[in-house]
Amino acid sequence: MPRISRQLNIISRCQSSYRRMRLEGDFAPGYHAYALAICARPGRSQDELADALCINKSTIARGIDWLLENGYVRRELKPEDKRCFLVYPTDKMLEIYPKVKMIADSWNKILTEDISEEELAVTYSVIAKMAEHAKRAALEIGGDKQ
Repeated sequence: MPRISRQLNIISRCQSSYRRMRLEGDFAPGYHAYALAICARPGRSQDELADALCINKSTIARGIDWLLENGYVRRELKPEDKRCFLVYPTDKMLEIYPKVKMIADSWNKILTEDISEEELAVTYSVIAKMAEHAKRAALEIGGDKQ
């Protein structure tokens, strides 16, 4: 059986290079997913972001700290739970968001070039199942979803 993870890793590394070359400035490619998630649903908690991005909570905290220090997000205490921070994009984040989204969309177009709608539907379905299996396996061994 072919090693599917090898192909997924190649796609991931190429995507990172593509992002780095397409977006100038100090916004690192590793933060694109954060930008997409935060701008799509402002006011999520860090825990909700961790779940949405399948990143462990300590990594999310470090990522949010970097975004905060560089002026891309602001945090507010959740009114009903003072232990929980809600994350919002700043004007600086909103300014680069259209470019980040365009890069994500253009990468998706590159990946799906010459692939029929039927093939894409099957591929997406299979990859979604694999993602669920990966999450379950990570949780079963006592980790989180990273």
